[in-house]
Amino acid sequence: MPPPASPSGGEHRFRVFLPPGYHENTLKRYPVLYMHNGHNLFFKEEAFAGNTWRTEEVLNMLDKMNAIEEAIVVGMNRFEIEEEKPIPIQRIDPALEPKQIERVRALRARRDAGPWKSGLAGVEEAARSGANVMPRILAAVESCATVGEISDAMRRVFGEYKEAVVI
Repeated sequence: MPPPASPSGGEHRFRVFLPPGYHENTLKRYPVLYMHNGHNLFFKEEAFAGNTWRTEEVLNMLDKMNAIEEAIVVGMNRFEIEEEKPIPIQRIDPALEPKQIERVRALRARRDAGPWKSGLAGVEEAARSGANVMPRILAAVESCATVGEISDAMRRVFGEYKEAVVI
């Protein structure tokens, strides 16, 4: 079905969010929340700068807090992508991997261990204290620390994010 035309002559697209359990209880009535800028509500591929309003997450949280009832959300959107442009994907030649591994090994063999250890310790110390880590990261890079080693130092302080699986 084509999108309905507006009085201004433009077309509108709609996105509809149905609350969990909507299809199981067909007799239940839900309030409806109409939101403009529907492209920002659900999909980061459509949202401005790739940042959605996390609508489903916010609604679920408010429902758990008993701040609102479960609701149907209708996102109205006049924004339309005229032509879907493919996103270029960078492909790395697998033959380059052994060369890069050798370059990292050579770097590690020739770097001075003192400044390298001090640089990584500085990153970890700044992360623990809440100080600005950027100057310490730059110092670590200048002492030939790798991105992986700097990331490991940060992980020792902050841990690693694990996404909660919600079904």
